Amino acid sequence: MPYWTAHGGITPPGGNNGNAADYQCAAGGDAGVGYVPGAVPVGGTTYATGQAQAIANCWSQNLGNGAPKGSLSNLWWPDLRTNQTSTILAIMVRF
Repeated sequence: MPYWTAHGGITPPGGNNGNAADYQCAAGGDAGVGYVPGAVPVGGTTYATGQAQAIANCWSQNLGNGAPKGSLSNLWWPDLRTNQTSTILAIMVRF
């Protein structure tokens, strides 16, 4: 399915800032982890998924734009749309 970019675009804040496979923090910066399907033990904490670990990493680095701890708003998401509003103006001139 084709997609269009909306106001925020598809480039993370601060440009391409790390590994393309990793989640990106909402305020810019690499979350340090990508998609991991199962439990992820890190130090003394076990995260249910890589996304949960990425949210915690962004929050602990103050890169979550002030979102509450554990909130998906700590991560950056591209603005993708499957529709686009456009206006077409046509002028026919005959000489």
